[in-house]
Amino acid sequence: MDRRSGRSSRAHTGSDRWWLVLLAIPLVFLCWLSLSIVGLGIAPHVPLRLTSLVVDVQGALVVASFALSLLAPFVVHHDRRHVAARTAWTPSVLYYLVVVPLVNVLVATLYLWRRHRQLGRP
Repeated sequence: MDRRSGRSSRAHTGSDRWWLVLLAIPLVFLCWLSLSIVGLGIAPHVPLRLTSLVVDVQGALVVASFALSLLAPFVVHHDRRHVAARTAWTPSVLYYLVVVPLVNVLVATLYLWRRHRQLGRP
């Protein structure tokens, strides 16, 4: 029993916001894809300086996506524990495939959808 909160320490599984990191994976991908499409469309019509800025932002998004991929297994581990403690659903270990680039977009989206169906949020 935790003296400060009065709750059982066994029931505590940490933050319920781990899913935010997983949400960032498809969002970063969509930003990168949007910039790619816009960049290809405007490249012939704008100065080189603006085109290089778009390419730099795309590079930053790729680095962010790679960092999220490396962080994702840790996040999935903690969020799986959180979800399993609050629902009858225990997410599959296959969700650890979220570490694989590009596959992680589909896996994270599927995980968040299933999580939403079980918990009713995100």
